Amino acid sequence: MGTSLRGNAFEKSFKDAFRNEFGDEPIFNSRSMVKVTFKFAELIRKAAIRDEFATFDANDIISVLDAHSSVIRYVSVIMPRQDRTCFNTVDFNYRCDSLLAELYQNEIFYPEKIQMKWRMIVRNFVEINGIQIRLK
Repeated sequence: MGTSLRGNAFEKSFKDAFRNEFGDEPIFNSRSMVKVTFKFAELIRKAAIRDEFATFDANDIISVLDAHSSVIRYVSVIMPRQDRTCFNTVDFNYRCDSLLAELYQNEIFYPEKIQMKWRMIVRNFVEINGIQIRLK
């Protein structure tokens, strides 16, 4: 039961962020395949949640779920390896490095601000399931 609730929350967060950034488009979900911007491809490469993503570029495709997982790994594993002080233990947030700050459009990454994270992710989609998309 817990897994389906998390899955439903994941889908709802993604769809809400997508609607905010792109308006009412055909329905996509976490299994949709996307192409991303050059900068977001860099984050995916650095996070490398799968071996094949170590050479990921903007011409490759990735599932929405894997794009999300790449962000989580980048923030929680990769950034702290580069700068052990990036995690603020008092406020439980992360000071962004230059790549994440550019993508997230903020200097601080707030794990509890789910819509901010999703907006960053969907803002960096250029194609979903073979359909080119544009910001509204």
